[in-house]
Amino acid sequence: MACIHTLNARGNVMLPVMREHCAWTDARTFREIQRFHSDLLDVLRAKRIDYASLRSALTPQSTKHEAAFLFDEQRCENKFAPGVECADALFKALDPRTTHSILGGELIDDRDQIARALLRRSAVVAKDLNFKHPCFCYVLYVNN
Repeated sequence: MACIHTLNARGNVMLPVMREHCAWTDARTFREIQRFHSDLLDVLRAKRIDYASLRSALTPQSTKHEAAFLFDEQRCENKFAPGVECADALFKALDPRTTHSILGGELIDDRDQIARALLRRSAVVAKDLNFKHPCFCYVLYVNN
C-alpha cells in the first residue's frame, strides 16, 4: 500500500461519526482509511495521475509559496455554488503541469469586523474588486 501523504482529519466528519455510531475500534478505523486510500489511488490511476507526485502539495514544505485568491461572489453567475466558477477561473490561470494544494471556502464574518481589516492590510487587488461585504467573498487558498 502506498504511503498516505495527508488525511483531512479536521474537516472530515464521516470518520468520527462512523466510529461513534458503529463503535469502530482503532484497527477498524485504520482499515477503513486504508480502503478509502486504495479507492483514491484507483481513481487517480484512471486519470493518469501518480499519487506519489502529489507529495509536495500534500505535505508541509519549508519552501512553499502560498496565496489566497478572493473572488467576489456577487459577480458569479452561479449564486448557489459560486465556488465552482471561482475554481474554474483559477484552474485556467494555473499551469497544468504544476502541482498545488488548493483549499476553498467562503469568508465568514457576518458583522464585517475582522475580514475587511485583514483584507485592507494584506490584499493585493488584481481587478477592480470592491466587495459590498467580505461575506460575499469566496476564497481559494493555493500552495505548492
